[in-house]
Amino acid sequence: MLGRVLGRIMHRWMQVTRQFARQHGLSVGQLLVLRQVQFRGPCTVSDIAQRMGVTNAAASQLLDRLVEHGLIERQANPHDRRSRSIVLTPAGRRLLDEASRHQQAWLAQLITDLSPDEQALMHEALRILHARLMDGPPAEG
Repeated sequence: MLGRVLGRIMHRWMQVTRQFARQHGLSVGQLLVLRQVQFRGPCTVSDIAQRMGVTNAAASQLLDRLVEHGLIERQANPHDRRSRSIVLTPAGRRLLDEASRHQQAWLAQLITDLSPDEQALMHEALRILHARLMDGPPAEG
């Protein structure tokens, strides 16, 4: 049962994410790259390629489009003059904040239709799952 529910949530989450990306002229892959840069901090093309499971050339093309949109920029890498660091621009941070609000609004709407007792049960179940995830072995990738 849990697998089916999580699968359905993931499917709907991706629909919401795809809709947001399209509205902003981006692909889901480009949003994922932005999230990688957000969570990792400054990184290289190779870092992005490895995390996304693509070639350096494919990662570079994704990054080029994000540079064109003004969402990331390539800066001199202070640790290695031969490479460039990928960083979010203020516009990139604002877009990711908006994406998070968009996704959170979808989740809030999903929960709004539950009774207060159901909401309390859901909150407790998620608290328990969260605790297990934080205590368990780290996920691969």
